[in-house]
Amino acid sequence: MYQGIGDAVLFLLDVSNLSWIAFGTVLGLVAGTLPGVSGVAMMALILPFTFGMAPEISVLMLIGVYAASTYSSSTGGILYNIPGGAAGIPTTVEGYKIAMRGEGGKVLSTDIYASFIGSVIGFIGALILTPIFIQIASNLGTAERGLFALLALVLVGTGALSRADPARGLLAVGIGLVVGTVGMQSTTGYVRFVGDFPQLWDGFHLVWIIVGLYAIPQIFRLASIEKYFNKTRNMNLDYSVWHEFKQFLIYFREKKYLFLRVGVLGTVVGALPGLGTVAASWLGYQEAYRSSNKKEEFGNGSLDGVAGSETANNAAVPTTLVPLLALGIPGSAAAALILGAFLLAGVHPGPQMMDVNPTQIWIILLGLFVTGAFFVIFGLPFHKVVIYVTKVRPTYLIPAIVAFSAIGTYLATGFVEGIYIALVIGLASMLVERLYLPIANVLLGAILGPTIEHELLTAYNIGGIGRFFSPGAGSLLSIIVLIIIAGFYKNFVPSLVELFKGTSIDDLMRSNRPTPLHDILLGASALVAGGIVAWIASGYPAAPAAVPYAVAVYLVLPMATLILLKGIIGAARVGLYRSPSEEELAASQHVQFNSVTIVVISAVCVAMLSVEVVGFIPAIVGLIFIVGITLRSRIMNLVIYAAFLSGALYFFLSFFRIQMPAGLFLP
Repeated sequence: MYQGIGDAVLFLLDVSNLSWIAFGTVLGLVAGTLPGVSGVAMMALILPFTFGMAPEISVLMLIGVYAASTYSSSTGGILYNIPGGAAGIPTTVEGYKIAMRGEGGKVLSTDIYASFIGSVIGFIGALILTPIFIQIASNLGTAERGLFALLALVLVGTGALSRADPARGLLAVGIGLVVGTVGMQSTTGYVRFVGDFPQLWDGFHLVWIIVGLYAIPQIFRLASIEKYFNKTRNMNLDYSVWHEFKQFLIYFREKKYLFLRVGVLGTVVGALPGLGTVAASWLGYQEAYRSSNKKEEFGNGSLDGVAGSETANNAAVPTTLVPLLALGIPGSAAAALILGAFLLAGVHPGPQMMDVNPTQIWIILLGLFVTGAFFVIFGLPFHKVVIYVTKVRPTYLIPAIVAFSAIGTYLATGFVEGIYIALVIGLASMLVERLYLPIANVLLGAILGPTIEHELLTAYNIGGIGRFFSPGAGSLLSIIVLIIIAGFYKNFVPSLVELFKGTSIDDLMRSNRPTPLHDILLGASALVAGGIVAWIASGYPAAPAAVPYAVAVYLVLPMATLILLKGIIGAARVGLYRSPSEEELAASQHVQFNSVTIVVISAVCVAMLSVEVVGFIPAIVGLIFIVGITLRSRIMNLVIYAAFLSGALYFFLSFFRIQMPAGLFLP
């Protein structure tokens, strides 16, 4: 089981391999710090360019982005009260107030060293848990493997281990499962839903889905939060790294058991699908509060709160990969993107990896420690330049992200239609996210859907329906049913009771929860879409129809009905909707529709749709000027940036020999 460790160490000592991890770490630091650009979005943006890389290198680069952005998402919260991701919210609550007291160096140092301690604890946990999980997984049959993947989706969807809305969560999973069935069915070769479009017979390419779900909406979100980029201009970050390190050592000696407790807690939480870094962050924060003898400081700038949340969420990063490496099942959006890197390289994670290529497993596991060390090495000097990074305006970020999103989607298949599909997915993602549908669940459903379908149909063909009532499969089915019941009892029923007890529309808005109008719009739309899918699938032969029909009839339609009924009840009890305040919009981190964002969204759509007509670089140059004028940038600055970006893109495409559409007017 431990063979291949020596080769893994030699691989990680190679300078070229370390440079890719370093590159991913730097990208993660920048992505987590910039408002509107998350680590997952950065992973989605660079994933297409990992095609052709060795899987070890591409995965380690993405892990570098993931680990560094998990840490730096709280850096953004400390600096300007806008976290780079949900995992950074607890640290933002305390860290921003500490920084405003003039102790920015103190809180930033605690942030980075606590993150490193958490990553080390999580690394040790991953080393222990992965071989155990692999040993268990190697004894599973096809039915058990399919049901394990289904169990992961149920854990994510129901919110049984968290406080998520199970109806919305399962509806999002159902949408993802339907997306995963588009194209040729694996066991019969029957083409579903897209028979008239040969380019889609292999289904929606993973890159199209990932870029559409994560990169495109971030482009639109950047236009919404331009004003937050000015909040760090007057903050003083001039501090002594050595002095703050000595102060942290004193603090660590005093709180060492807190670090150990929340680190172990985060390690365990990270290994459970559906929880990950966000849940670990809040649980670590709550544990810090529970054990503190200065509870009055929480909410007013508590260093214990920062240490607890950062240690826990960074401890969860390594162990989120445990179910992926052992079972081939991602438990979070970031793990799903890392699975995408494996699949693009033609590698399918799972228990067979330890037998076929154990060195790959150990390179990734040991690389987790390297990424933790790297974000400390780069993070300390990054504090000195972070204010300059945050001065990069959306005017310049939006065209660059659009350009590389277009290159990535086109590079994935060579079809310009891929750009159009990613754009449509992005627009749909932006709209349903406004209706509080969890996008990560859609991605997990789309990725795991084909695996679940293949394993369960194979098991049925081998042993019939009785195969699912064997001791192992039957136990998993029972657990799935119990988790669904528990999720609804814990999270959905109380929300209905709250409506009848007279909660107000203001309470819903202030707590960033969907209003009855959101419920009605989402429920009605999903009912129509689910009915169409069921109607189309009913005309297919039995095997190709089984999964899309069952998902539509037994998952999408019931969840949509529940959401719609909840909306109708809510409208009668508390009112339909009210316009959110500026603070409520900022807290939701949704795209804010106003004249500026509508123009930017329209410009992005025109640019991406016109690539084949006017050419790739001219389309991007036109986008620069439209976005820049809309966001009131100086014309001379736009001219300089247009020359710079077009030259950089031309060099990038020439160097990597990427042939983008030149347009109808050039040979």
